[in-house]
Amino acid sequence: MRYFYSAGKGPLAGKRPPIVFLHGSFHSGWCFAEHWMQFFSEEGYDCYSISFRGTSESPDPLFPDVKVPNIEQHVVDVLRFNRVMNISERLPILAAHSFGGMVAMKTIQGNLDKFSAVALFCSVPPSGNGPMTKRFIDTRGWEVTWDITRGFVLKDAAKQPQLCKKFFFSEDMDDDKVLRYMQEHFRKDSNSFIDLQSVLRRLPVETSKMSDNGKTAAWAMESSKIAATASDKVLVFGAKNDFLVDDEGVVETARFLNVDDDEIVWLEGAHDVMLDVGWKENAEIFLEKLQ
Repeated sequence: MRYFYSAGKGPLAGKRPPIVFLHGSFHSGWCFAEHWMQFFSEEGYDCYSISFRGTSESPDPLFPDVKVPNIEQHVVDVLRFNRVMNISERLPILAAHSFGGMVAMKTIQGNLDKFSAVALFCSVPPSGNGPMTKRFIDTRGWEVTWDITRGFVLKDAAKQPQLCKKFFFSEDMDDDKVLRYMQEHFRKDSNSFIDLQSVLRRLPVETSKMSDNGKTAAWAMESSKIAATASDKVLVFGAKNDFLVDDEGVVETARFLNVDDDEIVWLEGAHDVMLDVGWKENAEIFLEKLQ
């Protein structure tokens, strides 16, 4: 499994926990290597950005023709990566974007104490895309719903620059940069997609008994220590102009992880908070929340 690495620099190097970044669909590890890894390494964090098994950067060596690895394979890979790289004992920060958020939620199921913090950015909510898509039909109409469907299912978002921009970026994002990302990365990474059927069969919200307060995943409260620190360990970020994940989806993720609504951090810009025009401002806000 390929990964990107940037060593922590300056007087805080080695004193801060490493950050392990997890990407979403149509992306791979490069999306965090573009800006954020360098930014956080300058702040003393060792940074790792995994390219999930089955992406263009990490083709499965045992099953090279398999393009739809399931979510359990990704979870195993994340935990194994932490062990092999000898970063588990340093309690890394797990930072996940979009569908990577779903992998992160499954990874910390029973393993929250293995991480010093978990940050989810524009995450697919624990109930999956289904309820959110139904909301889009009611609130945004069939045209938007069809755009999202053809963008992912027919992979038009990796072929049409205008739709690609609508999916991932703000209106003021440079068109040449959008085209470069689409041609050099999204097209290749769209060929390898997470097995959605495996996700639907194993959604966190279905495999976790909710607590009495109706919003906290049981596995987030497995011990009194984790329960007492859950809100401190988990950060949930949404994007104010996200075309793909609505506000209700972000709130659902937060409540599932025992994060109060008023603790959700809303970033400026579109879905790809680490690549969009405001990537630096978003990184600075994340850094502030970690300190």
